[in-house]
Amino acid sequence: MTISPPLTYCQLITEANRLALRIRRLHEALEADPLLEGPNGEDSEFDQMELVGLEQQLYGIGSVLELLGHTPNAFVNPEAMDALRGVVRKAAGLEQEPWAAVILDRVEPAPQFNEVIAK
Repeated sequence: MTISPPLTYCQLITEANRLALRIRRLHEALEADPLLEGPNGEDSEFDQMELVGLEQQLYGIGSVLELLGHTPNAFVNPEAMDALRGVVRKAAGLEQEPWAAVILDRVEPAPQFNEVIAK
């Protein structure tokens, strides 16, 4: 296993916001189609609430870091940044789970690198 360097401040904001949107799409898809299965092989309210909570955390992380980035003399200690990175890592792991990837690819495929450059 290779250890990737921690996300920079700006990358963390961007990734938190991107993942919040992806988690929202996942939650909406699971809520809209009762035939889609969550991680436990069933659509349970607990799984839905976890997705909503994670989405809100991610939007909060992006918003607060953006605000702090524009505030003179604002400071986030390293322990807090590690905790924020942990939430973003958890969401990134969820996005890569096989069951989530199948649902997300069906409702909103991730853009390919070449598609992003073309826009």
